[in-house]
Amino acid sequence: MSVYEIIFSPTGGTKAVCDDVAYALSDNVKEIDLCDKDNVYTDYVLSAEDICVFGAPVYAGRIPSAAAERVKKLNGNGAKVIVVAVYGNRAYEDALVEMADCCENAGFTVVGAIAAVAEHSVARKIAMGRPDKTDKEELEAFAANILDKINKGDFSVPEMPGNRPYRDAKVSMDILTTEDCINCGLCARLCPVGAIDFDDYSLINKDICQACLRCVFVCEVDAKTIGAERIAATEKMLKEKCPERNVNELYL
Repeated sequence: MSVYEIIFSPTGGTKAVCDDVAYALSDNVKEIDLCDKDNVYTDYVLSAEDICVFGAPVYAGRIPSAAAERVKKLNGNGAKVIVVAVYGNRAYEDALVEMADCCENAGFTVVGAIAAVAEHSVARKIAMGRPDKTDKEELEAFAANILDKINKGDFSVPEMPGNRPYRDAKVSMDILTTEDCINCGLCARLCPVGAIDFDDYSLINKDICQACLRCVFVCEVDAKTIGAERIAATEKMLKEKCPERNVNELYL
């Protein structure tokens, strides 16, 4: 048996959550990075004995289309999978059912689902520092419960909230490049979908951009930004809509 962490984690929050789950299952975890636009995902062939943790961030109640498209290219072959929707304390809406459908289409067997909170990728003050110590303990307990289910030979698909058809969601983001840019090209190289022009790093193809903010996250001189006004407006909206700490949820 091998444990795989299959993640789309542009700004690190999803990986932090999935690490807590995956490393509670095994000390030896293999990673499949769905942010790697150059990876040949059809080369991955799993087995029914494997356990996978598929994690993705939630944008407007859905997962990024790149994550959905790439996980469907994997060869699941009956591998057991835990789907983990990671959201910034607002809501995850149809994300879990979308993730489960993607995995089933790729031949995985969905045995558990987790909705978990991580620091918001736009308004960093929302759910700041999460996953924290309490989250880690909860996520490790969730992993133990799912492993117990698998060891008992129960491979039933859990009921989870969400709708089919999924909600219509298109997230767009005006990402600015400041004069601090040193033209290193890191943002273009690491963009999960190749949306940044290699000849002019300030040009971003909005038709394919996932609004994942990886370019903002990886820029070593803080030359990529969405602007203070957008951050402040998002933070204000989220504080009004979801002022309380949302809890992590497990579906077995």
